[in-house]
Amino acid sequence: MSDVTTPLLEIRDLSVNFAVYGGELRVLDGVNLRMFPGERIGLVGETGCGKTTTMKAVLRVLPMPPGRILRGEILFKGRDILKMRDSDLRLVRGQGISMIFQDPTAALNPVFTIGEQMQAVIQSNAQDNNLSLTRQRSWELALTALKDVALADPERLLKSYPIQLSGGMRQRVCIAMALSTNPEILIADEPGTSLDVTIQDQILRLLRDLVESRNMSVILITHTLGVVRELTNRVYVMYAGSIVETAKTKKIFSQPLHPYTQGLIATVPRLTGGGIASGIPGRIPDYRNPPTGCRFHPRCPHVMEICKREKPPLTEIDQDHSVACFLYSSNQKVEQ
Repeated sequence: MSDVTTPLLEIRDLSVNFAVYGGELRVLDGVNLRMFPGERIGLVGETGCGKTTTMKAVLRVLPMPPGRILRGEILFKGRDILKMRDSDLRLVRGQGISMIFQDPTAALNPVFTIGEQMQAVIQSNAQDNNLSLTRQRSWELALTALKDVALADPERLLKSYPIQLSGGMRQRVCIAMALSTNPEILIADEPGTSLDVTIQDQILRLLRDLVESRNMSVILITHTLGVVRELTNRVYVMYAGSIVETAKTKKIFSQPLHPYTQGLIATVPRLTGGGIASGIPGRIPDYRNPPTGCRFHPRCPHVMEICKREKPPLTEIDQDHSVACFLYSSNQKVEQ
């Protein structure tokens, strides 16, 4: 039985640069994140803030070069993924951590059938665990996986190519593939963004039901706060490569502390009306030349001189609620 007091996954001070023409992009700037067994975590922030880059670093699938990890640790069950041998890393990518990528069309190989691709995943995982698996048995497991994600006529789908499936069906196949190895952690990267809203709702409901039935730990990457509110129990808010606030999901919505989090909450349209939702002025900084100190200070309505000089540490304000903002470390209060 897992020790709920020991993190299943822990990211410590992760910093990643990308080499580009004319310099380097300083994308991740000391990311810290902890996940305990059975947790459902939301990783939220604007497009381009580093959410997907962080999770790709966890699986060590970042292209290197141009990517370069400057410092940090990624601990899975106490072992640093960044220092693992290839054989150990394959085990982590199999039964340890799986990822559903944002674009199912790009995630599936167009020249192989769905069955061939699913069998390759299942057989590879079996080999990594020194198990013998016949092609017939891997076919049966692939069939079961498609049934689990409520796809009709799975036998026909296994013989089909990705181009013959709709976007929603391809995303269900990707979910089935990710869950076929029974991972301990599932990373879902904007699983419904490329789909229309009705299909997106079906996919998210399916994902929630599967996660609950398997008691699986989940990291949901999204910029849709409504999805986070429904599917997660804790949230990490990310801005320009750093975690700026983390708390239980209910507290993030009822008592957001960081000015950026407050801005995100304010952008959510209200069903009761009240005018057009407000936005956050400005844009994410240029990673080739990011602002000194707090990277949010050029957009912050509460900016102080210290914000321009120093990066605020992630400080615990209350139980299970931490924020990286000098407004709180200096005992000042943000206007609610």
